[in-house]
Amino acid sequence: MKLLRTYRKIVSCFVLLAIAGLIVACKEKVEIKSQTNSKDETELSLVQEGDITNMGDVTIFNTAETSSILITKAMKELNIKPIDGEAKDIVITIQGKNLYHGEYDNGYLAFGKQKRRSPKSEDNRITKWFPVLAKQGKSLVLSGTAHNRSTWQFMTAEGEILTEEGTPRKYGKEGDVLQEKTVSKVDIPTKAVAARVYFVNYKESGADLLDDRLQIEYGSVPTNYQNTRVNKISLPSMKMNSVISLKGSNWSITDTEATVALDLEAPELQVGTTLSIAASTACEVQVTWKEDSNIIRTGAYGVRWNLNDSNPVCERVGDAVGLHFNAPMGEAMLTPYKNDFDYIYPWSDIKICAVKVLQDGSRRITYSGTKGFALDGSAGNIMVEIPKFYCKREIVDNYEYLWVSPTKQEGFVLDPSFITSKGEVDTIYIGAYLSSIVNNKLASVSKSFPLIKKSYSELQKLIENSDGFAECDLLSILTAQRLYLVETAVLDSQSVFSGNVNMPYLLKDKTTSYYAVSSEEETNRIIVSKTKMTSKFHLGDAVAVISSWEVFDNTSEYQREITEINDLGNETLEIKFTGKPVNIIKQETGITCIPAKNGETDMIPALTGAAASYSGQSSFKYRGIENLWGNVSIFLDRAYVKNSRLFIDYPDNRTTEIDYTLPVQNVQLSAKQFGSPTNMIVRKMGYDKSNPLIMFPSEIGNGALTSSYYCDSWYNLAEKDVTYVLTYGGAWDNKGYAGVFNFRATFTEKDVLPYNGSRIMLR
Repeated sequence: MKLLRTYRKIVSCFVLLAIAGLIVACKEKVEIKSQTNSKDETELSLVQEGDITNMGDVTIFNTAETSSILITKAMKELNIKPIDGEAKDIVITIQGKNLYHGEYDNGYLAFGKQKRRSPKSEDNRITKWFPVLAKQGKSLVLSGTAHNRSTWQFMTAEGEILTEEGTPRKYGKEGDVLQEKTVSKVDIPTKAVAARVYFVNYKESGADLLDDRLQIEYGSVPTNYQNTRVNKISLPSMKMNSVISLKGSNWSITDTEATVALDLEAPELQVGTTLSIAASTACEVQVTWKEDSNIIRTGAYGVRWNLNDSNPVCERVGDAVGLHFNAPMGEAMLTPYKNDFDYIYPWSDIKICAVKVLQDGSRRITYSGTKGFALDGSAGNIMVEIPKFYCKREIVDNYEYLWVSPTKQEGFVLDPSFITSKGEVDTIYIGAYLSSIVNNKLASVSKSFPLIKKSYSELQKLIENSDGFAECDLLSILTAQRLYLVETAVLDSQSVFSGNVNMPYLLKDKTTSYYAVSSEEETNRIIVSKTKMTSKFHLGDAVAVISSWEVFDNTSEYQREITEINDLGNETLEIKFTGKPVNIIKQETGITCIPAKNGETDMIPALTGAAASYSGQSSFKYRGIENLWGNVSIFLDRAYVKNSRLFIDYPDNRTTEIDYTLPVQNVQLSAKQFGSPTNMIVRKMGYDKSNPLIMFPSEIGNGALTSSYYCDSWYNLAEKDVTYVLTYGGAWDNKGYAGVFNFRATFTEKDVLPYNGSRIMLR
């Protein structure tokens, strides 16, 4: 309940920001000189944020010198009038979403140190200081293809330099297997008025591939690169009781006698731009915002990306131009903007419900928020209802396009998930949770441990006993994938939500620190060496205490949770856990994470969001589907790979062989042998003209990394005439290899692996 109350306060705060659309800066010009050395001296016209007055859809603020605001929603009207005397020298400055102006200093920054190092070196670059709006912007994200470093500094209005913000990182490393290594994110300190970042070292391997596309913008979700744009508009002087207005693209001035049109440039006040107003005397500024529209059920919403561009951030096209994605991340929001897709079909009509299949085959559906709904399975399996929609995928002029539309348009087809042998269906249902076993049936319920360590064949026997529910098939996952991609417009899914992908996984090597350093009988604790590996355990983690994966079973005997972690001060950790006491044998008994329990995101009221946790260890949900990737690698039904060809059994009983060969990556993923990212990350998706919506790898490696192109891995053992079932998403230790594009064709139907599991569906 405490988390829910905290979240509601956060949501209320962001609703207020959305209504206001701005946070006002103070009325004074602040001159800042860096405290490092004379060559770093920078004079900035900065602003401190102050108070505003909100009256419904109108926001009022006063400005004397310079005030800056971040446009967070569509503006309807802007009015400026003097408060005391004639207002002269009124200048409006519009800054595009990219805060980086292309200006930089040579040298580099060291974390925790103020001074710019090696100021004469042309091998390193630091952005010039640039102003930031801490209260409204909240955070910054750096993206593009011009960086391979990020070390941030911030400055206060008093000139204090803050040197320990964010985490210094390197990017674009060929052997990097970690998640979240595409973009740099940093929270803006409350008192900060300016920022700069060390972003490139040209001596690094691969630096010759960098270009000048560097983007810094507000929020934590990168958007497609745009050149820096700054536009200034000078307004005429105004007497008392006069008003200058902007309505749409038309300027006018009104006094006591008449309203006269002004021949002025119409500014591009798009969401994400910064608007600054300077005047010789105090003015009152009134901003009227457009009201939120009703659900939109028309249009075509698309994204595109250049096939030869390594930057995994898409460009929005069609009716998606100018739209934004947003979601809660712990106690914060990912961006300062509203999520426009909450008001657009089909995203707007996706719902959480409990589905129970009755004895006569009919279904009883109970929606979240209605009487009788419960997450524990008493009302049925908890499912995500997705309404039918139309889509299109095409390649034009070396750009790949993916489109979603509420209605059928030329070139669009009904998403194939909604076509069955009995005709079209209006909805499909995907399990909100990873499958668990309840009464020898597969179930999708909260507060349960996800099923693991079952073969595909064993899974089919459980499916037969599961009241008509089926295992998720490839088409249903592709449906969720295209909805996700068009909404977020980012190919690197882990740059939005890392997921549970960097959690401890028990190795066979019993010299590792997962194994006990001392023996103890009938106990609920294990003592292990304190290392980077064991430091990844946290309170509440789902764990098993076992000697090897061979003994693990999906029962309470092996499904435990961490209740306490104590540093014993001698380079050892005491980890306490739930369940029956066990005997601990030195260097024989180990502790490992198992998939996080279902329901870790239940307290987030939004359909999309992530629980507050650690990078690589954070459950999330997308439109109600918890842990779409990570945590467990799920089996996919109705598709298989043989001799590097993909075969699909469509729901309308068609069997199709996709007309391109899948690449071979025959390094079996294991805890000690991940293989090189340079030979397993997807660079290009194949295109079959007869089945264009089947987006599957056709090229891997060749410059693709966990931070470039599709950023996720593809595995195909490709032994001759062997039939491989498909698994999807990546498991809890797969790091940067996991993600929305992660697929594996490495298991036969009888292979049993600890990290493979299930998610159910219904048509």
